[in-house]
Amino acid sequence: MAITSTMPHNSNLGNMKKKSAFVIGRENDRRKQLILLITVPTILLLSIRGMLTRGAETWHLPVETTCQDSPQLLKQAPPKPLVLYVAGSSRTGTTYFYNLLRILLRQRDPNTIHGWYEDLSVVAARYSSPNPPLSPILEDKFDLDIDKWQGALDAYKSTGTTVLVKVHGLSHAIRLFSGCNSIQNGELMNPGCPVDAVFSTHRDVGPQLASIKRMAWARRMKWSDLDNVQEFCRKTGHHKATRERPRLVAADWKGSAATMDKSWRLQSHAIVKCHQEWHTAAGSKLVLDAPMESLTTHEGRLKLAEQIIQQIGKLDPDGSISTNMDAAKAVEEADQLRSLACSSWQAVNPITHFHRGHVLIDNSSMDTADAAAAANEEKELQKQAFSLLEADPLIQKWRKEFGYSSS
Repeated sequence: MAITSTMPHNSNLGNMKKKSAFVIGRENDRRKQLILLITVPTILLLSIRGMLTRGAETWHLPVETTCQDSPQLLKQAPPKPLVLYVAGSSRTGTTYFYNLLRILLRQRDPNTIHGWYEDLSVVAARYSSPNPPLSPILEDKFDLDIDKWQGALDAYKSTGTTVLVKVHGLSHAIRLFSGCNSIQNGELMNPGCPVDAVFSTHRDVGPQLASIKRMAWARRMKWSDLDNVQEFCRKTGHHKATRERPRLVAADWKGSAATMDKSWRLQSHAIVKCHQEWHTAAGSKLVLDAPMESLTTHEGRLKLAEQIIQQIGKLDPDGSISTNMDAAKAVEEADQLRSLACSSWQAVNPITHFHRGHVLIDNSSMDTADAAAAANEEKELQKQAFSLLEADPLIQKWRKEFGYSSS
């Protein structure tokens, strides 16, 4: 009797295995697709959440749950915390003025926080907790959007100590602290603006422009930029003109009257008008606007230090605290400060903010004859340019107001 096997034929068994593997493969593909559908959006959401929280784990310290203020320290009455600006256009002595004020404030309160506004912005983002402000300078293309600076230094209002901020442009100054960016009362005069006082510097506009020219810092401008002075000095106009446009070259400063009109006279109008806007925006909070020329002698620097002490005394509820400030010692220390050498890899001293640009460029690398010729050429150019400026009605009025001309 023939025995019939119940086992499938080898070929049939192979087909069944292939079919089973195909079905299992399709199931695995479906599972992989399902996992991807769940995982990818989750990763994207977490990434977006990370960006929205501004890298909290990276850029600020955790809240100290065990932090306690010392009862002994709480009994001690510290000097009144102040928020102060040192302002002024480039090449007007603001860095020396800033350091003189910084030294005097440190005598009054060793805990004083001070710095260039960009540096302070970075530090605020690094050390604020639990919700650090985003530092505009850490963002890509931060130069293109002046409004990103809104509230960049707000964290310092809670420190309980004096904060001294060095800043050049009014467009930044009115945005660094929330509550200062409304033109209704003159920005820094707004009730919600925490800035207590502004100290400023200025300089005779001709020598100032000559210094800017020497440093090659001036940018191309158009007369139409000044059609709306508030837009130019307080909003985006001046910011873009000083950040984005090509720099003026030597040929732009000399030549025909039309060429010099678009460099010397136009640049001087921008300086004067933005200086006037600083006065309007700060109002009575502008407590001292010092001429750079006063810094050229020891007597002038000592007098300036005494004026600073007097103004700080007016801001103190108890004026006796300001008696701790010593003008002579402050000037002695400030006079020892030096700019960094041109060979320095570090461009800026982060404490004093003296930088390599404060080293005056001379002609020592040129032959004596060439140096003399270059000096004479520059002297004649400045003479021609200063005559052009002195004949301009706007510049005439400004120079007379600030004691540079009696005519």
